[in-house]
Amino acid sequence: MEKNVAIGNIELLARQRNLFLLLTLLLCLSSVLLTIKVVMRDEKIILVPGIAQEVWTKNGGVSKGYLEETSLMYLPLLLDLNPEIIDYNAGAIFKYISQSEDKYMKKIQSYFADCKEKYKKFGLSTYFATKNLEVDSKNLIVIANGSLASRFGDRGFETRLASYQLSFEWVGGRLRLKEFIRIKDKDELEEEAKFKEEKEGK
Repeated sequence: MEKNVAIGNIELLARQRNLFLLLTLLLCLSSVLLTIKVVMRDEKIILVPGIAQEVWTKNGGVSKGYLEETSLMYLPLLLDLNPEIIDYNAGAIFKYISQSEDKYMKKIQSYFADCKEKYKKFGLSTYFATKNLEVDSKNLIVIANGSLASRFGDRGFETRLASYQLSFEWVGGRLRLKEFIRIKDKDELEEEAKFKEEKEGK
């Protein structure tokens, strides 16, 4: 009787030993495979140059810093122009225009087409120096205030205060530019209204 119990215990221990051995071998194999995967993996880390502050995205929204950094990246492409680089700047920014509606791309294309004609005609070059940014994180709108320096070939140089509004859209995990417009100041609006009245009076 005791002999049968002893044999049963030995067989049980042998089965347990074999099971633990099998589990150990499987764990070793999975560790080896994981190590090979880590060593062979080609990981890409995308770094955006010039980020000077913390940025984040969350549930379709973005941080104020993200909007500021994106705007500061787009403004030179839109405003630092001369006849030689307009086509390059246009091509560079077209990749970041919202595709949700055709009108967004058409407006930016029209803007660059007008610039190309005007800048070539007058030998014009411009440079925008940003003074401050007003950020509306909720509506994804940034207003850039600064000074726009314009050079008309060899004929003249002018600097004036200017403000521009950039409207964005969060699509597919990316911040896309929807609209870019110049905000007219009070004097400009009054001058345009006066010109319109004079024209209608005639």
